[in-house]
Amino acid sequence: VNGEWATDQAYMDVLSKNEIWDYSRRNAAFLGEQGLKAEFFTFGYVPEMTRLRENPDESIDVLFYGGINERRFKVIDGLRRSGINVVCLNDAYGLARDQAIYDAKMILNVHVNLGANLEMVRLGYLMANRKAVVSEFNPDTERYEGLDNACAFYVYDDLAEGARQLLADDERRKRQAGLGREAFPLLSLEDPLGRVVGPHPTFKAGQSNPQPRPPSLVTHTSQDCTPSLSHI
Repeated sequence: VNGEWATDQAYMDVLSKNEIWDYSRRNAAFLGEQGLKAEFFTFGYVPEMTRLRENPDESIDVLFYGGINERRFKVIDGLRRSGINVVCLNDAYGLARDQAIYDAKMILNVHVNLGANLEMVRLGYLMANRKAVVSEFNPDTERYEGLDNACAFYVYDDLAEGARQLLADDERRKRQAGLGREAFPLLSLEDPLGRVVGPHPTFKAGQSNPQPRPPSLVTHTSQDCTPSLSHI
């Protein structure tokens, strides 16, 4: 709600011409207060989200992807000063992003600002692919039912140390990845989506996941983690 989009009149004008589904109750309530037609829509799992096989040779200690600002840079810099191999990707999507996720032991998630919502679209994909996630979660962060232990959650000031500890314990890290993989599919996207658009003509609840696949071999490099605001 306190992001730049909330005061961007051009963006709000676009929203006013459409029905809005938002995975944050706070955002949906705020938009409703602005006179917009907004509905909270639970973000959940579909089998097609599981795309990556487990990697026995993960070469990246910590992966961060997204825009870098000062508060994100502080955590990343602290990890690097500890000798940890942190790879930062910005404007990476599709196969390039999947390759980096596949190669990472764990993924770091830091809010773009203090009052940000939990980045469920980002985290859900990682949990669906059995990746350990260390994520910021503050006392006022909006929680998702059933996912309290699905990621290693820490307040901002404890993020770097939490990541160090998880990285140092392979067994705990693998257990954490498994907790997310078990918990997230229980939040099925089929039910809320079906209520809005009707049942899918071919999908049947409980059908097996498509065969996971390794990403194509895409070279990725550790980009300079200097502050920017290109995207979140």
